[in-house]
Amino acid sequence: MIKRKEKLQQQKELPKKELIDFIHHVFSTLPETDFTGELKAKVDRCAAQAVTYTDFFQLLMHDLFHEEGLLYLDSGDPALREIEKPFLIEIVEKVELIQSQQREGERHLQDKGYPAPIATEEENAHLFYTIDRKRSRLDYEDGCFYVRETDLVFTKDELLLEVDAHPERFSNNVVTRPLMQEWLLPTAAFVAGPGELAYWATLKGVFAEFGFALTPVIPRLSATFVPRQVEKHLSGRDDNVQSYIDGRGAELRDAWLDEQHTFAIEEVTSKAAQQIEEAHRPLRQLATEIGPTMDSMAAKNKEFIQMQIQFLKERMEKEIRMRHGFELDRYDEAIHWLTPLGYPQERMLNPFVLLNLAGNDIFTRMMSETPP
Repeated sequence: MIKRKEKLQQQKELPKKELIDFIHHVFSTLPETDFTGELKAKVDRCAAQAVTYTDFFQLLMHDLFHEEGLLYLDSGDPALREIEKPFLIEIVEKVELIQSQQREGERHLQDKGYPAPIATEEENAHLFYTIDRKRSRLDYEDGCFYVRETDLVFTKDELLLEVDAHPERFSNNVVTRPLMQEWLLPTAAFVAGPGELAYWATLKGVFAEFGFALTPVIPRLSATFVPRQVEKHLSGRDDNVQSYIDGRGAELRDAWLDEQHTFAIEEVTSKAAQQIEEAHRPLRQLATEIGPTMDSMAAKNKEFIQMQIQFLKERMEKEIRMRHGFELDRYDEAIHWLTPLGYPQERMLNPFVLLNLAGNDIFTRMMSETPP
């Protein structure tokens, strides 16, 4: 119990009222399905039991994946930091090598034609230091460590003493976290998303400085969920789901709309605008001869007329879209689901939207149906 209390003091406690209000708000925006009641009860139960953000996340994940043998490690546990202390010390001692090897890894990747995945500054020490419950980046220059946005400065020897006395104040960043992971829990392979694949590609030299071989990296499984109504609409038009995933949904929609009418709106309005420009030119020339005030008025007059042409063009296009609104809404629904806001579902779509539509066991069913 003493350990539990000490641990809770190190973690940020959940604001229960705000969390409960937020949960109610989220579920009020979701459609009512056969799964909504059970799902909300589950989230409410986890919120009631949790004391910290970590608790809440772990309870939810355990409920979703309790049959998968998923294990959890609290990286912020002070007891774990004590175990990590020897390697934290080694990271501080080799900070110059980490900086140089990481930058060399990025340069090598750029030489191959890839963008820099991290684009880190040269002074980045690739560690964080917690002070007054705020985590700040450590920089290293000219033999000293600087705590970002503070006046704190440590020599290397001073920081080594600080790590030895207070390892719980230190944490890894995106570069040193893979190193700590390999030292603490040697892994058979690391399953990475697209962003992680990119920055892991820069770390071979960094791993070598610590006597590690770079952990094999396996691309994470990516999946796009197609709601039944969207699948029905696409199959009815013989549209390929992959085209939407590739971001071509709007292109397909606009091409379909163009096929539904023969009105040359773009051609006629462009020609009219050009003719008005030519017909209006003598008026502007005459106004300029009369005086600067008339010159300005003539320019505004031409602009007003062209704006009216544009206005009429937009109204005609809107009328065409309104005539085919039902089918266009189907296109927009497919675009919204398959590439929300132009991004992959995994970047934008909250998992609870899917759980609410497909059931609490959707991830278990998906994994059971996915080839190994």
